[in-house]
Amino acid sequence: MWEGLLPIGSIVKLENFDRLVMIMGVWAIIDGEEENVIDYSGVIYPEGYINKELTLAFDRDKITDVLYIGYMDDQQKYLMDRVEPLLDGIKSGELSVDEALEMASQIAADEDMDEFEDEPEDEPEDESEDEPENENEDDQEDE
Repeated sequence: MWEGLLPIGSIVKLENFDRLVMIMGVWAIIDGEEENVIDYSGVIYPEGYINKELTLAFDRDKITDVLYIGYMDDQQKYLMDRVEPLLDGIKSGELSVDEALEMASQIAADEDMDEFEDEPEDEPEDESEDEPENENEDDQEDE
């Protein structure tokens, strides 16, 4: 099974829940209660977000199976590697939620996060050069 926090977009099965769930967020604070911090927020799959009443909150230990791992780039990995110890610190009592939130805001403001924003994205090759401009070109010739 997957080690660490799963990226958003991952599809999982949860214990005692019949539907598949897509992870849509990491580190959820439930009902504004800072002592109630949950690893993930999710939505039923394939419907996705419908309303807040159908949004799930769950911890890693409730995941029984990982069916699909969401997109993970260097920026996501960088963030997850730093958020996971904060979540673990809150749950173990070593960190207060306020301390963890302060550390998380420092992570978000970290200059290393800026380097990911400046990287050019790989552009897909333009395959249209080999294709005719009008797909129905042959049909028009017959008229």
